[in-house]
Amino acid sequence: SFRIRHAYGQFPHLIVGQTWSLFNNVVFAPPIVNNAGPVGASTQRTPQIRYYKSINKKMNWAVAIEYSSPDLNIPDSLGGTLIQVIPDLTGRIRHVDDYFTWQLGAVITTLSGKDSTNNLSYATGYGLNLSGKRVFLNKDVFFISLIAGNSIAHFINIFRGKGEDADFNQNTNNFEGNFSTSGYVAYEKKFLHNLSASFTFGIAAISNKSFQPGNDFNYSYNILIDAFWSP
Repeated sequence: SFRIRHAYGQFPHLIVGQTWSLFNNVVFAPPIVNNAGPVGASTQRTPQIRYYKSINKKMNWAVAIEYSSPDLNIPDSLGGTLIQVIPDLTGRIRHVDDYFTWQLGAVITTLSGKDSTNNLSYATGYGLNLSGKRVFLNKDVFFISLIAGNSIAHFINIFRGKGEDADFNQNTNNFEGNFSTSGYVAYEKKFLHNLSASFTFGIAAISNKSFQPGNDFNYSYNILIDAFWSP
């Protein structure tokens, strides 16, 4: 099927269309061969209406209304349907200079769906994303990113499509949001003749509920070693 990656119009202080979500850490990772990136990466693109503005030469902020689909596994017995009724609210503040760049992103997301009787139900999720990179005088770069929140698993690459935003509690007949955390650290080393190499360690975890089986998925991690030559 036809896949749209980026398609948006940009005006003074306004972006309308599909591009990177404000709740992402795309620029805070070294070049990596594996297109999934480190465990803990968030590279979601969303349809959005974004307003952005500079505070000064080094700092800027942005807020947006974004669309992202809830990610739940609905038991067949419920006969429910996932729908997105209320859009996500996202925000970000970023500091940029030649040697140290950081950002703090936030999201409030609403999970919504219809049951077999066509009644709507809602649940609210939230998350924070703190990321940064430090460039040294020899051009080596240190990267770090941390994400935490409730019912935001669909924003974290490794959880997307796995139905990890929330789990259904058969005892209460309700979905309960999952608290997820993820993060990575990376170091990119520059060499002569346009050579570079990086080492990255990433980890992501979901807090399981008391009603879930003991062998349910709990955490994942990866170690990536990459090298590039730019002739």
